[in-house]
Amino acid sequence: MASIGIGDSTAWVMSGWAFRTVLGRLLPELPDAEDRAKVTQSLAIGGLEFPLLPPAQRERIAHSLLKVTKDMRAEILSMPNLPELDNEFAAALATLAIQLREITDARRIGDL
Repeated sequence: MASIGIGDSTAWVMSGWAFRTVLGRLLPELPDAEDRAKVTQSLAIGGLEFPLLPPAQRERIAHSLLKVTKDMRAEILSMPNLPELDNEFAAALATLAIQLREITDARRIGDL
């Protein structure tokens, strides 16, 4: 099991393979070396905690992860005759995307 902590009381908990798959797809999307180092560390320990990241890094990684999550879900759903596991993974990715909006929309909401 692994998790991505989104907020003080929100976490996306999934199997290790799902976590490695999502963060593995995230790594090449991150242009900042410090962001890649943080995600690499998160892969090694089986967890990524957004509340513990500096605000700018949290926002950069969250935006990239949201894009990766949406792209992966679209890829999965475009496949014909999906096995149940793939349907469940697509649903879990949708949940993660909703949770990530807590971070990606926070700045915009705070600006109102």
